[in-house]
Amino acid sequence: AEIAELNQRESVRDELRQRRSTLNEEAATLRGQNDRLGPETEPLKARVTLLEASIDPLCPTCGQPLTPDHRHAVVSGLNAEVESRRKLFRDNQTRLKEIGAGVSSVDGQLASAEADLRSLPTLTRREAELNASIEAAKEAAKSIGNLRQRQASWQKTIAEDRSKQTEIAAQ
Repeated sequence: AEIAELNQRESVRDELRQRRSTLNEEAATLRGQNDRLGPETEPLKARVTLLEASIDPLCPTCGQPLTPDHRHAVVSGLNAEVESRRKLFRDNQTRLKEIGAGVSSVDGQLASAEADLRSLPTLTRREAELNASIEAAKEAAKSIGNLRQRQASWQKTIAEDRSKQTEIAAQ
């Protein structure tokens, strides 16, 4: 029963390893995304600064005519994009913390499972020894049965011989 339970524990250990791997892959993806967000956001912030500082009726980045309303719309759009990237960065950071906690939890469970599984080889070896002993006991029981039959046959023969000797002696 303990071996069966430990075999199930092995599958749990394998699932935990897979879970840890999945979490680590997700964390790597999020870190990579966050590493790219900063450099990708800087040009947007520079355009916002340039547009806000410009009083020229032409767009400083593309040279097209730029009305105050259009300038405000472009700056608002760029600011919204910058804020969207900041939010994504913060969301990624939050998820990375959750993943870190999840990995720690999985690592603890994994360590426990692996500690439990250290006894499996010993138990498996002991099970094999016990099965061999059981087979030897079955063979011994079979031999005992055969020996008893032989003993009964000999005792019968002895009894018959004594009976014949008693008859001969009585004659």
